Amino acid sequence: MDPAAQLYLHAVRAALAFDPALAERVAAEAEDHLAEAEEARGGAVDPHLCLGPPDAFAHGIAAAHGPPRLAGFLKLLLTALLLVTLTMRLRLAFLPPLEAEAWLWPARLADRWGLIAATLAAALAGVGLWRQRRGKDWHLSPRRLAWVGGAALLLSSLGGGVLTALGIAAQPTWGAVAPLATTAAEVVALLFLAGEYRRVRRYPGLV
Repeated sequence: MDPAAQLYLHAVRAALAFDPALAERVAAEAEDHLAEAEEARGGAVDPHLCLGPPDAFAHGIAAAHGPPRLAGFLKLLLTALLLVTLTMRLRLAFLPPLEAEAWLWPARLADRWGLIAATLAAALAGVGLWRQRRGKDWHLSPRRLAWVGGAALLLSSLGGGVLTALGIAAQPTWGAVAPLATTAAEVVALLFLAGEYRRVRRYPGLV
């Protein structure tokens, strides 16, 4: 492939650097288009005339991948929601309630209402994405709702983590292993969630 085409493919990859896997798929598609054009013409072609500006070409294809990627983020958010809910149930079952500790009200508030807010935001984001993919009007941004859901879930997890740690410290038993294990799973899920959102929010076409 001639140097102009190689530079064009490099620019396509650079435009999609936020998602290396997608960048490689789109660059491969551009390379196939250019190869077909060269074969039809019998020589080198100008990639800008054939495919348009590299940024526009890359973002045009990436825009179609945005909604499915956001749907994947919402599935991951749902998984994290289930883990946070499970941790809350296990904490209530195996650890002391700590209700007498009035100073823990911020942690209790974050734990409960953060989970409720995250569930509501995730549900609205899912409905909004479903409506948008079917061409129906939806005035709330699924991407922003997904961000709100993730932030609220992080707040809930932090509050629950404080309550779990203090509960274990107050009454260390073998029963504490279950909420401790799900808390560790929460942390892993939330780290994946944060990394995924950093990619999703840069997809073109998502509102």
